[in-house]
Amino acid sequence: MLKTPDNPDGTPQKKFDEMAHQMKEDRAKFFATFFKKFYGIGVLSHPASDEVVDWSHKVAMDACLKATLHCATAFTTTDFRPDLAAFTTPTLYPRDY
Repeated sequence: MLKTPDNPDGTPQKKFDEMAHQMKEDRAKFFATFFKKFYGIGVLSHPASDEVVDWSHKVAMDACLKATLHCATAFTTTDFRPDLAAFTTPTLYPRDY
């Protein structure tokens, strides 16, 4: 996800730093808006249910802040592109399932 020389379309580090700052300032408020964006509410025609968003918020709030920040760093900086070559089975569902 991180913008790097070989991933010019990625997200700049500054954005992730801002997110970490928001988590430190008011984690509950951050996650209340983050999960709506994460699941595409208001963007997709079939977004996640309110129950999924609420559950995700609760799980995030149950985790300690230190672990959450480390997870966010791993989520944004780990480059899985080399692993994609090992996939031999289709991984996306058709839209009409």
